[in-house]
Amino acid sequence: MQRSPVIQFALTVVTALCLPLLAAAQTPQQVRMQRLNPAMPLPLRIDPERVAAAGIEVLSGKHICIYTDVRDQELTKDLIRVFDAAMAQWCNFFGVEPETTKDYQLSAMVIADRNNTQAFRKAGLIPADLPEFLAGYNRGHETWLYLQPGDYYTRHLLLHEGTHAFMQWFLRGSGPSWYSEGMAELLGLNRWQDGELELGYRVRSNLDCPYWGRVKILRNDVTERNELLLEQVMEIPAAAYRQVRAYAWSWAACDFLAHHPLTKDAFQQLTKNAKEIGPAFNRQFRQSIEDHWPIVQRDWQLYINEMVYGYEVDRGVLRAATQDAENSSVQVQADYSWQETPWRVQAGDRFQLTAEGQFELTVAKKTLPSAGGGITIEYYQGNPLGVLMMGVLDDQNPASMAKTSRVVGLGHDFVAERAGAICLRINTSPAKRSDNRGFLRVTFTKN
Repeated sequence: MQRSPVIQFALTVVTALCLPLLAAAQTPQQVRMQRLNPAMPLPLRIDPERVAAAGIEVLSGKHICIYTDVRDQELTKDLIRVFDAAMAQWCNFFGVEPETTKDYQLSAMVIADRNNTQAFRKAGLIPADLPEFLAGYNRGHETWLYLQPGDYYTRHLLLHEGTHAFMQWFLRGSGPSWYSEGMAELLGLNRWQDGELELGYRVRSNLDCPYWGRVKILRNDVTERNELLLEQVMEIPAAAYRQVRAYAWSWAACDFLAHHPLTKDAFQQLTKNAKEIGPAFNRQFRQSIEDHWPIVQRDWQLYINEMVYGYEVDRGVLRAATQDAENSSVQVQADYSWQETPWRVQAGDRFQLTAEGQFELTVAKKTLPSAGGGITIEYYQGNPLGVLMMGVLDDQNPASMAKTSRVVGLGHDFVAERAGAICLRINTSPAKRSDNRGFLRVTFTKN
């Protein structure tokens, strides 16, 4: 969670007035850090003796100093290693020169029990004006976070708040709430293995990110028909982030926009507008992708209705099927989702689809051949893995294509239930399409 624009403005004014008087009270590290961004609020005045007397442990790395009542030094040291490793990746993602960050160090209060903060208050590490927060809160030189269940989620939260801090310090802002929180969630997802960190990691299952739970929230909302349009996500008010649901939808929007072939370049440019927190941010972004907006909205519906861990956005967008030279058949690629054919039908039309050829699927790290009938050693959504599926695209409700899709297999006769374009795909998880190779050749015959 980040501070509100009003609080930021007030703190900036106070900083400007008080900086000459209080600079002498800062450590040399804090003075150098203040020069990175003079608009940031002054650091908390921390008395080491008072901290020690309160029983708070202090461990430092290059870019973070952790104050904690967690009696697990290995966990704390691990968090320090993670944060320091993240700096180069934040620099790379946001286009910041690493040399600029050499004097940067964040103070992090890692609190073992949200219901027992007495030691931190006694140490002077929780100022009176610190608002209540759900799990973590970032402000200027400091961030506060409660220890989470499981090492992964605590690490995720530290990187989430660290992303806020990095954007505030080096981009001079982090945009409106949906972008700020969505980016913090996107870059908070991580893999930490053998001392190597990967930010923005595409988690393949809930085992990769215990207790995170955002995918489950989205799937439940879609099932209960509480899903949000992209424009609704962009208008989520700051107050809504007192609930985890807002974080889930903001993450989904940033994940989708950062990887969609038609929006990823414009989305990357948003880092240049991070200082903008008003309606202009959304308006300028919408204008930059206006020509693609109907397609983006359609693909968003497909994305949220097929949400799984590890969803490959660039392979989940609707694309045109490749027509053969004679235009009598199309190629359906195994490594992409729905592919729109040139064949259109009206409700009640009778037609036949036949498939020939063979492609490759990866199952349990083994490459297996498959034809249109699929392979029955593994199923996805109740149908054999690799089986050819058919749907009719309803422009008014594109998500219905997946929900009402039917099995083609090697061939099948159909009666169209609705008007639209016939779309085809090979049945496989949206998280594993890039593992597949080859295509089927499908022929359409109208009866």
